[in-house]
Amino acid sequence: MIRIAHFTDLHVTEEPSRIPWRMLLSKRFLGWVNLSIFGRYRLFAESVRIGRALVRDLEAVRPDFIVSTGDLTGISLPSEFASAREVLSPILEDPRVTGIPGNHDVYVRSAQREQLYEKSFGAWTRTDLSVDEIPTGFRDIHPYPLLRLLGDEVALFSLRDVRPTRYHDSSGRVGARQIAALDSLFRHPRATGRTKILALHYGLCRADRSPDRRRHGLRDATDLIEVIRRHSVSLVLHGHLHGRFVLEPTALWPFAIANPGSVSSLQPHHSRAYHVLGVDRGHINLEVRRYDRTSECFQPWPEAPGAGRISGNLRRGN
Repeated sequence: MIRIAHFTDLHVTEEPSRIPWRMLLSKRFLGWVNLSIFGRYRLFAESVRIGRALVRDLEAVRPDFIVSTGDLTGISLPSEFASAREVLSPILEDPRVTGIPGNHDVYVRSAQREQLYEKSFGAWTRTDLSVDEIPTGFRDIHPYPLLRLLGDEVALFSLRDVRPTRYHDSSGRVGARQIAALDSLFRHPRATGRTKILALHYGLCRADRSPDRRRHGLRDATDLIEVIRRHSVSLVLHGHLHGRFVLEPTALWPFAIANPGSVSSLQPHHSRAYHVLGVDRGHINLEVRRYDRTSECFQPWPEAPGAGRISGNLRRGN
């Protein structure tokens, strides 16, 4: 059995009064307003403490692989990346970890231009395919889509679906070429016969399976879903939506969806949890570990909604 830990949306966030004004001459000003005036900073005031507890728990649980689906920072400030890097330093160079950025990690164009995420967490952008193993038409976007071959049983595909956006827009987009590349990689000989898992930052839908808002969700979710359906993907992992939920496969969507929610949000209805997925002969079992503010530790949450065997016809790829 392969055990995969998945966490998301840590949101290490700078205290608003400590942010220099020169850093706010961009969309970050809107972020600062949300942090300081509308109270968003209070929701993530314990992210450093919770992040350290997360690392301690990962070291104790010892999963075979670890997946991060982004939003390690609040408004992609250099100071936030430095703090997040310090918090996650014990697993920075860990070869078990695969990570992709979230929209808050490329909050402004300068963060993407300066490659702040890549400079701090570029070691997590791991793929097991060399550029020579990628179809020639997609080599220019290598290493994405990332492909990790986990043991002898699992193929983990990860997408980059984030880019800087304008004010009041936090939507994502995979892009037609990356979707086409994913379609091709699903058929790659090294992925054949394995349980296929797809990771991205944005969700394909909300907890009730309704589409997310246009300015908050994945713009090309419909196109991506069509490709996923064709290739017997068993499970989709994501973040972005801070409320945890698990959706079982249906006839229309023959794959499970698991979003652990923000690992650090103090919103009362958020869980502050991460998932541990056990994959064994095509079947996937989901365990949940939740942060306890009293003990400042993560603990098992066996009664969590969606915990246990993810039911349905979880099919291996062709």
